[in-house]
Amino acid sequence: MVSSLKDLMYGGLNSMIAHRSMMSLTTKNISNANTPGYSRQRANFIAQNAPGMAVRAGVPQAVRAKFIERSILGSRQSLGFNQGQSDILKVIEPTLNDLDGNGISQALSDFFEATNEVATNPSGLAERQELVHKSRFLAHTLNASASSLVQARQAAHVEALGTVDQINGIITELAGLNQQIIDNFGKGSQGEALIDQRSQLLNELSSRVG
Repeated sequence: MVSSLKDLMYGGLNSMIAHRSMMSLTTKNISNANTPGYSRQRANFIAQNAPGMAVRAGVPQAVRAKFIERSILGSRQSLGFNQGQSDILKVIEPTLNDLDGNGISQALSDFFEATNEVATNPSGLAERQELVHKSRFLAHTLNASASSLVQARQAAHVEALGTVDQINGIITELAGLNQQIIDNFGKGSQGEALIDQRSQLLNELSSRVG
């Protein structure tokens, strides 16, 4: 039972403030619907032990699905692995260069064809000259491919070192964020924003680890 008109008005004021906080939070959710890494937040109303059963707005809580988040991290790790593999293969592909008929496979085919021609006509000058030409071309193709593969390996090694540095930087930043999250636990939207930031870093880390 309300003990006085003052208590009734006080309870009504608190309820209006709580609903205004909820509307502000709804506006924030709509505004950040397409913001990468943002998690939708919901308002928690807390009943007050005061006349009139008034309520007040509690600390906003982000709505997260841990199972989905873990699934996304695993998928991003697989994507990172496949993307890294694809990037390396793109570097190697011009080295082998079998798609346009000028690679190792074609050079070997031409060499064996010239060898068969010489075997068929051992005394033929033209056949023997063609075999020498195809042999030199095969040796040149193999040497050029070997040199390109060495360069590709060196480029991949340099890229791997850069990726390791990036991973170490992300891990260091994650450690700092974890401490900030602990310090701001239960203190409102700032803690939730830090958790969203950590989720973004975890996504980036998972895509690089693979």
